[in-house]
Amino acid sequence: MKATPGTAIAHLLSIGGLMNSHHQYYEYWYEDRENRTSIASEVDCHEWWNGTRLLGVRSGDNIVIHPGLPGYEKLVQKHLDQLWGANHKGVKGTTNGFWHLVQMDKRYFTDYPKQGDRMDNHEPEFLTIKVEKLLGGPKQFRTTIGGYHGFFKYGINEVKSIAPSEANAYTIGDIKIEYKDGNPTHHVGPVTFYKVEVDTTRRLIRMNDIYRDFELIMLLVD
Repeated sequence: MKATPGTAIAHLLSIGGLMNSHHQYYEYWYEDRENRTSIASEVDCHEWWNGTRLLGVRSGDNIVIHPGLPGYEKLVQKHLDQLWGANHKGVKGTTNGFWHLVQMDKRYFTDYPKQGDRMDNHEPEFLTIKVEKLLGGPKQFRTTIGGYHGFFKYGINEVKSIAPSEANAYTIGDIKIEYKDGNPTHHVGPVTFYKVEVDTTRRLIRMNDIYRDFELIMLLVD
């Protein structure tokens, strides 16, 4: 069959795991209904965000399934050179910014910026080439709780407002919860400030983008 341009003639299916399905059975509408249990599996059109895969194996064959890629921190430790992407407008050694830092092994990175009052994503973006911890020790940071108290959300400008004038980066320590009348009201924790120089000429590829690049995955698999 020859398909016309832009026309799909086949589609991958995603098949979920087996599960118990409870339903009622009757052959005619006037009969008493009988409760039954079936083993069912959901079948749907496969989309890029689906994680289900099918594997056919002949009877008697032995097969070993690779566990896949390790966590991002291990990838950075073992395959850092393969994870860089160019940033042509970047500057090597810039101090122009205010960054949240992510430490991986002995290296510090700035993480991908967030918008608004959200949780830090802890996804490394740019490598710091010089890190100087500022004197004076950590400062206490306090912010109101927005939504569920188990999620530490804040705006980066809140931290910037208590930063020393020479600081352009920071890390946050263990966060505690303040209560009033038994209700959680504030997140409180220590903030350590740094003066850093950052190489923005190249950035690390995000984990989601790695999973979309088959050739890169094959390069990273041990």
